[in-house]
Amino acid sequence: MQVTRESLDKSIAEMYVMLQALLDDRFKLKLHRETRELPVFELTLAKGGVNLHETRCTSYDPANPPPELAPGQRRPDFCGNINVGRKGTSVTLDAAGVTIKDLTERALANMMGRTVVDKTGLTGKFDIHVEWTPSLQAAPSPDDSGRPLPAVDASGPTIFSALQEQLGLKLEAGKGSVEVLVIDHVEKPDKN
Repeated sequence: MQVTRESLDKSIAEMYVMLQALLDDRFKLKLHRETRELPVFELTLAKGGVNLHETRCTSYDPANPPPELAPGQRRPDFCGNINVGRKGTSVTLDAAGVTIKDLTERALANMMGRTVVDKTGLTGKFDIHVEWTPSLQAAPSPDDSGRPLPAVDASGPTIFSALQEQLGLKLEAGKGSVEVLVIDHVEKPDKN
């Protein structure tokens, strides 16, 4: 059985239904959805053109997984993967075979802490690599080893300038309709 975005979305939807039933049973949680006008980011095309590359990703079939990698061999870029990592003091975002909708909803919205609306009009799937320097306010605290992480380079690009310079995409603040969950009722659970 090949895992597709549609089958994954269906599995996630089923999991949400089970979670909702559990929260209702355990906490008597009642909520509803509303649409509110809130701050958003809009992703648009920057002047100077787009610098995105059509994907060369590899589909992953769990029923027929790829063979074990030999030492030093690079793992293929599987379609749909989005990874955020570090390279020295920079943050990197690498994605393989993703749509702009995937980029906005699964990566940028999480990193920016608000809804990101795709206004690029771009279709297709792309391989993406972008690097930026985190803001000083978002500088990470020491890692689990107790060693401080490298100092942040204040002269490096922000996420805003990196998207524009490296991908030809512009991230701008705006206002838009955002669906929110409103809690109507919740109770402290009984002891087991």
